Amino acid sequence: MQWKSRIAALLAGMLAIAGFSLAKPAEAAAGFADIGTAPDTYVVEKGYEVDGDYIFTPEVTEQTRMTFHGTWDNTWCSRGQANTGIITTYWPKADTAAWSNTRSAVLTDKKKGNLFVSFENVGEYLGEQINMRLTLKDWSYFDNLPYEDYANVIVTTGYGDGYPVVDTVCLKSITVEFSYYRQNGESFPVRGHYTMNDLDYGQGFQVMENGNTVGLYCTPDAAARMGYDAGSGIIWSENTGTTPENTNGWVTYLFDGDRVTMKWWDGTTNPKTELYQYKAADVSRWPDLPERLKTNMYRYYQGASRTWVSQDVKSAWNSAEFGYFAEAAIKFSPKANVVVTKTDGETGEALAGAAFTCYEWSESGWKDIGSLSWDAEKKYYLKTGLERTSANQGKFKIVETRNPSGYTGTWEKEFTIMEEGTVTLKYEAANSRKTGKITIRKSDAENGAAVTGAVFQIIAGDDIRTVGGTVLAKAGTVVETLTINDGTATSKNLEFGSYTVKETAAAPGYVCTGQSQAVTLSDSQTEVTVEFKNTPNQLVLRKVSKNDGSVLEGVKFKLWLKTDGEEKAAVYRTDQNGEITLRRLAAGTYCYRETRPPEGYLPDDTVREFTVGADGKINGQGAVVLTVENDYIKLELSKVDASTGAYVPGAKMALYQGNTKTASWTSGTSAYRIDKIAPGEYTLVEEAAPDGYQQAEPVAFTVENTSEVQKIIMKDLKYTDLTVVKKIRTDEITWAHGNPTFLFTVEGKDLSGENHRYQKFVTFTEEEVTKNAGEEEYAEASVTFRNIPMGSAYEVSELQTLRYGLTAVTGTDNVTIEKLSEPQYGQAPSESFRVSADLEQRPTGTSVTFENRKYRWDDYSHSSIVENIIPIKK
Repeated sequence: MQWKSRIAALLAGMLAIAGFSLAKPAEAAAGFADIGTAPDTYVVEKGYEVDGDYIFTPEVTEQTRMTFHGTWDNTWCSRGQANTGIITTYWPKADTAAWSNTRSAVLTDKKKGNLFVSFENVGEYLGEQINMRLTLKDWSYFDNLPYEDYANVIVTTGYGDGYPVVDTVCLKSITVEFSYYRQNGESFPVRGHYTMNDLDYGQGFQVMENGNTVGLYCTPDAAARMGYDAGSGIIWSENTGTTPENTNGWVTYLFDGDRVTMKWWDGTTNPKTELYQYKAADVSRWPDLPERLKTNMYRYYQGASRTWVSQDVKSAWNSAEFGYFAEAAIKFSPKANVVVTKTDGETGEALAGAAFTCYEWSESGWKDIGSLSWDAEKKYYLKTGLERTSANQGKFKIVETRNPSGYTGTWEKEFTIMEEGTVTLKYEAANSRKTGKITIRKSDAENGAAVTGAVFQIIAGDDIRTVGGTVLAKAGTVVETLTINDGTATSKNLEFGSYTVKETAAAPGYVCTGQSQAVTLSDSQTEVTVEFKNTPNQLVLRKVSKNDGSVLEGVKFKLWLKTDGEEKAAVYRTDQNGEITLRRLAAGTYCYRETRPPEGYLPDDTVREFTVGADGKINGQGAVVLTVENDYIKLELSKVDASTGAYVPGAKMALYQGNTKTASWTSGTSAYRIDKIAPGEYTLVEEAAPDGYQQAEPVAFTVENTSEVQKIIMKDLKYTDLTVVKKIRTDEITWAHGNPTFLFTVEGKDLSGENHRYQKFVTFTEEEVTKNAGEEEYAEASVTFRNIPMGSAYEVSELQTLRYGLTAVTGTDNVTIEKLSEPQYGQAPSESFRVSADLEQRPTGTSVTFENRKYRWDDYSHSSIVENIIPIKK
């Protein structure tokens, strides 16, 4: 070591790093056997080459985190730093604030094996991080220590060279175990080396039996300074000084395993040196020692708990420092281990399933020397033991010969091994995931025509994962939305996995049923086509008659998009089935209105609506029938008795529109119904009245556009009869004057308000009177008025007759007789009596009797009457 930087190493003697003793140096290692006689120890020339796999040496870096376990009181370090600054003087990397990488402990037997330091991350081996544990397994004390806390140990990180240091105070020896672990805490067998440098001043070391020793190597010059004590198994150095960079003080130790145990000996324990246990220090031997240390040196070594010890006290305050570094007395063959991490180019996750072949250069070209092996735990591909030779010139090449399932891409790496020792070359070979595509074809289910405008979603059926398990899309995630154009749409590149292709919106005019299909994309099926057929939506506008449901042909409708307005309406006409069929209607709200009803039906100006949804359904259905009922004009024609209102059957009826007879029928016991009659002017005609009734006058009327039943009533007047009886005394008849003749008038209004006047007469003949003569004083003659249209107040009167005067009137119960004045000759009968017959009350059997008295008997008058019949041509 550099003496000026280490002069404070009055404590230091280094095993694997160096050391010295403050005791008086021994004469030499003379008296010991040649070091080459030690087991597995080799004396070699500088540059001797060993297997490069042992190049690894644990190192403390900025990435290393040290943790102290057990009871580290740190009294010695904290007081030494406070009193003299000795810690930072000799160990500049020491953390004297938090003491995170430097601690001391007073040693007692109870602490043996319980003091250790963990070093997280001391380097990589085969591409994997290594953690190390330094455990103080055992130690031995000097027998003559004045106080029990004189024995101390310090663990720190060296002089800035990044390697652990163990410094002992007042100890004969200390046993240290170095053990190695993976990140998960498992033991990690490694190959590596330590070089113990600056072995001088009689210090000794011993590799403990643990089965991990490969060999100890030193140069002839170093061997000349060493000796081997076969009895104890200790290798001792000469009692002379050296420096860390001087290879004469180097011994390189190769090991293979998960732990190494060494025992280091203070130089004062060397049996070939002079002992200094009770000799005060003579600091004059070190002229470069700082004055502050000359003054306080005894304090520094006075013990962890002593505050003051006289300089006269003889104490064994000697110390020794042990450690290692990575330099070596030998050379390491250029070798390499290759680690290839196969990754997903997007997610970076490690991929199994690839194949890599390693090629070595030769005079004849590249030669296959085997495949890389997959380490499932570490998730990489590994090839070990690649070694540079004169034949291969250190040239190698790794070629990817098979992609992981579901991935694509090529990768190769050519490299040359140049460095000494085994290096781990790390490469990352990224692959791109293979993808697939889904093509959707959409056609009309009826005619096979390509459909445009349907919208589909491609949905992850299960979690879409990479080969390594990374979830790229959770189940149910919509990974793409496509719109069909001219019958087809193709997805973007999709990850392998299961998908559901689902229609979410119909093409204009088609019904979206939400149909779906499952699709799987894989190595063997990278392109999949799915077929979907759509049924056009359909609207049937059906026009029917109200009540009977009969279909109506020829009805015109307007249809328009509500947003366009009626001015852009199209006109349609119902067919023979009463239907207008519309198909492939685009989404929107539509209006429709009847513009011309069929004859006999009422116009309907109602504007109705229906909606075609985004799913193509009309009012929620793929096919819908919208039925529009038309009310019609209803006409009832009744033939009734003018008096009772009862239906009169048997009349021959006809309905005329202008001169055109539109209907004819015979009346019955109910009204005659005509439905769906056109509005307009009509005439109801009775062509023949039933027996006993007067033929009614035609009834003209107007049929209106209304849904109410229009009722037309034709009243028939029933024919009635009335008998007038004439009563005169037989003894007052003078046949020479002629046959007595009397005239009667029946006049009045029928129930319809029409006025009627009828006249008849009776004549008494001698024959009739004689034939009927008997004991009767009176002779009677009667006449019956028939076919009198029914009326409730027909007046019956007698015309004035020569020689006779009316004296009395009688009648049936429906006859009202009002006496106006006392009868007298010469007075008209109507001035004496007013007679009214209610023929509605008694249509038949009405009788009125007029009784006359003869007032004159002169012989110059004569009675006679002539009845003429006038034919009427119809």
